[in-house]
Amino acid sequence: MSRRRITPAGLTMLAYLVSQANLARLVGSLEPSIFALQLSFTAEQFWRVVSAWGAAGVQRYMDHFPYDFLHPLVYGCMGVVWVRDTRLFEAWPAGLRRFWAWSLPVAAMCDLLENVLHIRLLTSGPGSGSSLVLIAGAAASCKWLLAVLFTLALGAGAVRSWRPFRGP
Repeated sequence: MSRRRITPAGLTMLAYLVSQANLARLVGSLEPSIFALQLSFTAEQFWRVVSAWGAAGVQRYMDHFPYDFLHPLVYGCMGVVWVRDTRLFEAWPAGLRRFWAWSLPVAAMCDLLENVLHIRLLTSGPGSGSSLVLIAGAAASCKWLLAVLFTLALGAGAVRSWRPFRGP
């Protein structure tokens, strides 16, 4: 009987899933969804979402930030570890492997910028910060684009490395 050990890739994926589930628990029920706020590009859009949340929703959003400043570090590390330590990215050329290794850390930096700008906006008061909303929306868009691309690359690597069982 072989002993299985938790690999760094498995550990980082577990940390990511726990962190993501916690964030979903904290802000997943906000209506409009958190994505409506993240992907706002004008002050009018941003403040419309904030107004719909009301004081209780805004407080819940503000309260999630201690966890949301840790979350990007978790998934940024996860991306590097998965590219470095698994076979899923072996078939990609070296330049693309570097791109995939940096994709989630760059997404994490965009996420952190988005968080800082949202805190700044929410503490500045309604109607403020149209340029900050645009920058936060662009950062969130970059974050989500890189996350989706990484997920697709991870899936492609899994399909590519899958070998059907052929028996003894």
